[in-house]
Formats: sequence, structure tokens, C-alpha cells
Amino acid sequence: MRWLVILFSLFALWRNPLPAKEFHVLICADISSSDIKKSTKQNIHDMKEELATIAQATGLRMHIYKYKGHTLTSQNIALWIKTVPTRPDDIIIFYYTGHGCRVKHMKTPWPCLFFTEQKELVDSKAIMHYVKRKPNQLCIFLLDCCNVLNKRSQSIAFSELLDSKAIMRDARGQQNIALSNSEKPPQAKISRRSKMMYQKLFMDTKGVILATGSIPGLYSWGGDEGSVFTNAFLLALKKEHKEAAPTWAHVFQKTSSRVVTWKHDQVPLIDLRINQ
Repeated sequence: MRWLVILFSLFALWRNPLPAKEFHVLICADISSSDIKKSTKQNIHDMKEELATIAQATGLRMHIYKYKGHTLTSQNIALWIKTVPTRPDDIIIFYYTGHGCRVKHMKTPWPCLFFTEQKELVDSKAIMHYVKRKPNQLCIFLLDCCNVLNKRSQSIAFSELLDSKAIMRDARGQQNIALSNSEKPPQAKISRRSKMMYQKLFMDTKGVILATGSIPGLYSWGGDEGSVFTNAFLLALKKEHKEAAPTWAHVFQKTSSRVVTWKHDQVPLIDLRINQ
């Protein structure tokens, strides 16, 4: 009788396999502001290339959602949080490249994000709070923006926006903006060591990673070749395969050291809350 139960269970798994772990990536970029759009466009290109490499190395399906220009709004981000389903073993990546600042009386070290076309100022800590509440195994936030004081008095009440019934009413009409794109893996070969590195960092890590380009009071810099923080992070990640025991702590240690070396008046802010 016991063997019949085991065989039936195996048959059920074969007919209905357990859902596979997936990536859910939200890229938010200000490509409208004339002073930074060359940098942010390059950042998007470089980040997507690295994401494709990660998908190939891990063998996981990756959904990429992009909000840029006129689609970069607090309402669309709230909509993504509300409507995109995730599972407890999924990996979530939130990447922002654009303008950022601080407002008076801010208690958090994390910057506000400024969406140029909509002239919206959104507290990144509020976005982090709600994204982290979605089911996930690993949640990574990368914010590439300035963190200096701005004269604007306050940011948008993001929590009220999320609780608004209007968000759900607009969900059907916004689906065309938040379409999922399954990224095709690049054709370039990835070494066995690099595959093991990516798998260890992304598949074997649990928790939350918070990182932004600069500590409070400092600017984040960029140019036609992309921004300092994004370039430093991507280079550190790609080179981590050279380490005998790859860790996120070492990736961000190298990221920070490169940022300071390349731009002496920029210091990243990193907070690792992970089990690896």
C-alpha cells in the first residue's frame, strides 16, 4: 500500500510539475531628462545584457518589465507591485537609473526618486517596503541616483497610492505597458566557473540586498558611457567568478572601492540582509 502511495505521488508530480523558480525584474529609467538620458540609456543596455547572462547561467526564466519616459510613474510601479504574481522561491530585482534627491526631515538614508515627465518625487523606502512584501527568496534593489537635499518639501504618499481602489480599476488598461518579456539567452559561451558563481549568488542566497549610488549628501555621477555606480557594480559582478568563494559582500566591496577610485566624491550605500 505504501508503494502505491509513493507511485501515485510521483505520477502526480510528473503530470503536474512544481513551478520553477523565476526572475522578476523591474527596470525604471528616466530617459526624458536631457542632462542624464545618455547615461541612463547606456545603463539600461548594459543592465539588460548582464541580466541575459544571468538568465543563461542560472537556466531560470526571466520576466523583465520596463518603465521609462512617460510610462515611469508612481502609479505604474504601484500597479506592478499589485498585479505581478510572484512565488516564495522567486528572485525580484528592482533597478532604477535617474534623478534622485532628499527632502527635509527625511529619516531614512535612502533617496527619493524623481520622475521627470510626471514631476513626481517618490520615497524609495516606501517602494522597497511593498516590493519586499511580495513572495520571494531574494529581493535586490539597485538605485543609481543622487542623494542630495532638494528644496521640494515632500514626496508622494506611495502607501496611499497602493491602497487606492483606482489602481485596480486601471489594471486592465495598463497591462499593455507592463508586459513581461522573456529574455533570450546570449549566444556567447559562459564558463563553468561563471555559471557556478551566478548560481551561488542568485539561486543559493536568501534575503534582501539594498544598494544605492551614494550616501546622503552626495551626488551619483555618470556620462555617455553610463553611470559610475552601475558600471562598477556590473564589473564587480562579472569578475566575481575569479573568487574561490563568491559572495555578495565581496561583490559590493569591490563595487564601492571602484566607485570611490573612479569618483572620489561618491560613496555608495550598501545594506546586505542575506543568508548565503
